[in-house]
Amino acid sequence: MELNESLARRQARILVVDDCSRHAGSVAELLRFEGYERVETQTEAARVAALHAAHDFDLILLDLRMPDADGVAVMEELRRMRPGEMLPALIVTGYGSRKNEALAAGALDVIVKPYDPRELSLRVRNALRVRLLYREMMERAEANRAMAMHDALTGLPNRRMLLERMDNAILMARRNDRHMAALYIDLDRFKEVNDHLGHAGGDLLLQQVASRLANCVRQTDTVGRLGGDEFLMVLTEVRLPGEAAVPAAKIVRSLSEPFLIAGRHAGISASVGIAVYPEHGSTTAELLSVADAALYGMKLDGRNGFRFASEVVGGSKE
Repeated sequence: MELNESLARRQARILVVDDCSRHAGSVAELLRFEGYERVETQTEAARVAALHAAHDFDLILLDLRMPDADGVAVMEELRRMRPGEMLPALIVTGYGSRKNEALAAGALDVIVKPYDPRELSLRVRNALRVRLLYREMMERAEANRAMAMHDALTGLPNRRMLLERMDNAILMARRNDRHMAALYIDLDRFKEVNDHLGHAGGDLLLQQVASRLANCVRQTDTVGRLGGDEFLMVLTEVRLPGEAAVPAAKIVRSLSEPFLIAGRHAGISASVGIAVYPEHGSTTAELLSVADAALYGMKLDGRNGFRFASEVVGGSKE
């Protein structure tokens, strides 16, 4: 992908680190002349990690030998601070014998003094290009990961993420000797409304349902779509099992209000099955099974309400 060089230069944050303030200033002036507008200088190597944590520099021009800290040690500190990330360090040194040492420590490149100003400019440009391409790659990977964990239609967490959140909530509850709860949600009369509105109308309805469910959940909890017209809410840090009735009732009330789809009113409701750890199960599979059974029991009992797994004889659909 082509990079807009001019824009990249204006936006790039660069830190020049040298114990000689005069030399640091001359490098900064050269970079500003080349079009880099956000250039800072620092004469204390020991402050580099803290400055990078605060400002997230795109590139750090770092002298290897400074009175208060060695450049390789600074790079090691930067690596510990953000393990797995590409170091933003471009080494500028008068000790050519340490070039391989600096590269082995993770430096993007090494410039040996004395250098030609044009060489410095080109190496800075190339190092920034590598860093920016790396960031684009990481952002793309994160976007792909987010897509793999979210439902394409509603934007809510999908089954994969929900199962992970369930596993984590159970571990947290076990560790803290607390409860967690799973609310299995199914839409009543969705099929007939979907048949009446058409596929596109049904999708719009599911999106509006997702929006209402998102307004029923605490920041510490998760609501997502399992598939079709089934949703799941994962409640963490539940003090008493009965507390799960509060969001369940809120869900039932919210989804019983009419929906406006393409200028037409549509009415549905929701049935909710509730399973609480550890009362109704100790694993994700067990809790989902008994929550599904409780949901089925609510359907048989008239729909538009919620039921705990403990209210279902045998804890299953049979």
